[in-house]
Amino acid sequence: MKKVIIAMTVLATFGLATVLDGVSGLGLGSNPAAPAIWKNQKRIDAGFNLLGKTADASGWKANGNEKFAYTDSGLENLWATYTDSIQDYWYTVGFSTGVGAYDDPSTTTKIYTNNTKSRLGRTDTKAYNATGYALNLSVAKNLNLPAVGNIIGGVKVDFNAPAGTYISTQKWASTYGGNKNVVESSSSYDPYLTFGLGAVKAIDAKQTLVIGQTLGTERKMTNGDTIYKTNGKQTNKDKGGDGNNDFIPAETALGYVYKVSDALEVAGAYVYNWGGKYDYQRFDNKGKDIGDALELNPQAYRGFGLAVDYIYSEFQAQGYINWAKGSGVVKTEDGDYVDTNSWSLLDDDNKLIKGNDNTTLGINLLWTPSFANIGTVGVGIENSKDVYGVDTTDSTTTALFYTYLF
Repeated sequence: MKKVIIAMTVLATFGLATVLDGVSGLGLGSNPAAPAIWKNQKRIDAGFNLLGKTADASGWKANGNEKFAYTDSGLENLWATYTDSIQDYWYTVGFSTGVGAYDDPSTTTKIYTNNTKSRLGRTDTKAYNATGYALNLSVAKNLNLPAVGNIIGGVKVDFNAPAGTYISTQKWASTYGGNKNVVESSSSYDPYLTFGLGAVKAIDAKQTLVIGQTLGTERKMTNGDTIYKTNGKQTNKDKGGDGNNDFIPAETALGYVYKVSDALEVAGAYVYNWGGKYDYQRFDNKGKDIGDALELNPQAYRGFGLAVDYIYSEFQAQGYINWAKGSGVVKTEDGDYVDTNSWSLLDDDNKLIKGNDNTTLGINLLWTPSFANIGTVGVGIENSKDVYGVDTTDSTTTALFYTYLF
């Protein structure tokens, strides 16, 4: 079996499912030095999310008698890449669909009118559909630098056009009128570029160091028209034009890979997110700023991860665990903490000022059949648990992916 490391950005939060052999996303999607590591492996990689489930694992809300259920995401997030070389430069071109303007799951919330949760008042459904896309190009080369010796370096640029539609449905129980209220809206970012750098240095035959860096970039999002309906009849319409500017934080990532044997590799990574700022502004439907600006500052946070890769005959297994602590901490320009759910100010002794703690567990199983040259097929499953104060969200995602080496 040829050693095949999937450039899988769908499931690996910090990219640790691909850290082995020095090919790592390390929180940066996919490290741009990867093509030069693969050398003669001209290849196609592709995949998509198959099924997702999100649930509220924190119990009933004491103040609202509510609990949200789960959503099955279905087929989404199709991506594909092609890798080849021109002379001694290696490149990867790729695209992905289903890129969203928001990172929102579709949820169903049941709200009850009594403390025993036996009398249903209404059901709220929020359906989000990501409709944007992204294109990317990575170029890498094996370099011989005087100070460090042989090192593989790469650069990456992505063209991003996230967008999405959003439908909120409120269905009251028959005992409370039975009305069905629907709000339909959309949002999209103006196309923007993101950039990444990567380097891989082999210390010896068993040890490899990996470094990656993304650069912070600014982007602008505007909202489309918002339509209100009651029992299927339109009741109101808001013209689009509200929007915000934000700055995608830069990230620095360091990875270490140790080759135990030809069949077994282990790896670890450290990721630092530098934080940034978020400027909320109102735009009219011609894009002109009409005031009401608000500056918010997401704070820096750290992440850690471990991964292992094992090959037996035609089969390959990859497992990983990642931790991110203190993400989502936001301050105003005056230094006050903000609740990222309600956007209200927090007291300094509120536990929410510690932000989100996220733990992610994943496993990928790959098979390269020996009876025919059909490539490698794989399936991945990932579970992520996010804790914010007393609220815990549990999400599970599955995906299928494929690689063919020419």
